[in-house]
Amino acid sequence: MDWDRHASDATGQQAEPRPAEVRNLISAAPAQVTDVLFDQLQYLVEHSEGNCSAACRDCRRLQMVTDWLLLPFRSRNRV
Repeated sequence: MDWDRHASDATGQQAEPRPAEVRNLISAAPAQVTDVLFDQLQYLVEHSEGNCSAACRDCRRLQMVTDWLLLPFRSRNRV
C-alpha cells in the first residue's frame, strides 16, 4: 500500500487515508428520527409552493405523507 499517495487512482476512487488521518476522523452522532422526519416534511411543504409538473416526485411524496397523516381523522363511512 502506498500511504504517501493523495491523488485519486485511475478508477476514480479516492486513495486510502493514512493511519494518522484515520485516528483524527470525527464522527457525528446519528440524527434523531423525529428530527429527520420533520426536516423532510418541512422540505416537502416548502417545495409544494413552487410550480411543478404533474409528475413531480416530491409533490407525490407530500400527497402520500398528507394521506397518512390525515388517515386517523377520516370517517370510517367515507372510505
